[in-house]
Amino acid sequence: MACGGSSPNSSRLAEPHFIINFKESRLTQRRYSPGTAKMPLTALSKGVLACKLTELVLACVCAALQKNTSQSAGYVLSYIVFGGYIIIISGMIFGFIVKDRINRKTDLFYTLIGAVLFVAAGSLTIDYYVYLKKQYGYSKTEGIAGGALAMVNAIILIIDAILTFKDVNEYTPH
Repeated sequence: MACGGSSPNSSRLAEPHFIINFKESRLTQRRYSPGTAKMPLTALSKGVLACKLTELVLACVCAALQKNTSQSAGYVLSYIVFGGYIIIISGMIFGFIVKDRINRKTDLFYTLIGAVLFVAAGSLTIDYYVYLKKQYGYSKTEGIAGGALAMVNAIILIIDAILTFKDVNEYTPH
């Protein structure tokens, strides 16, 4: 103890103090205070969440309106797009709820590709049901409504992409 004033017990006490200081310094670098249970939601991030919920509801409604089991290419594309984006958007909403959102570029990629796919699926669905009406006099308004709602969902996906692009603070690393 006379050499330098350090003992084996004093070095053990210093290690936890260093670890605690390290953890506290990492927690203070976060945008929100460590005592709160949730991140603050900005107006833009609330808009993004509202868009995602609307997209999910519209994708479910579009999938429900696809009742005919025809094997046309447009119909198969519609099933794949509606079902796939129900899964993708549900994952995005879950990530939003547990405060573990995906990267902003990835989110923009999914929303912009989704907008293109919903326009394609909606236009092919509308074209299919207009063809049925012209050719056979068979009118099924559910199919046309499903195609129109897919187009509306594409517009909401574009709005979501714009809001996601503007919401820079939500995607900064913690």
